[in-house]
Amino acid sequence: MEEHKLKSDKGPDVVITAELLGTVDSEATKDERQGRWFVYQCYRTEKGTLVVHKQGHSIKENERTRYEVITASSDQELVSMVGHNDSAKELYELCGIEYHKRIE
Repeated sequence: MEEHKLKSDKGPDVVITAELLGTVDSEATKDERQGRWFVYQCYRTEKGTLVVHKQGHSIKENERTRYEVITASSDQELVSMVGHNDSAKELYELCGIEYHKRIE
C-alpha cells in the first residue's frame, strides 16, 4: 500500500493509503474534434474502500482539467456512482469489479 494524493474540484484534495488496482486512459480513443478525454484510476484502501480518481482532460481553449474523487464501500455502489461508459467498463474489467446486471 502506498500513499496517494488525489486532486478534487468538488471539495478538499484527498490523501489515501491504498493499492492502485488499475488505470484507464481514453485518450487513445478520443474524437479529435471533441478534444476531451478521461483518465480513471481505481484504488482499494486497506479497509476495503474503493476510490476512483476521475480526471477530465481537454485541449480546448478556455477549458482545464477537472478532477473528481469518488468513494464507495461496494462494487455496486461504485458502479452506480461512476456509470457505464466504455472507459468505466474497461476499468471495472481491469480491476475485477462486478458491473454486470444479473437477471434470473
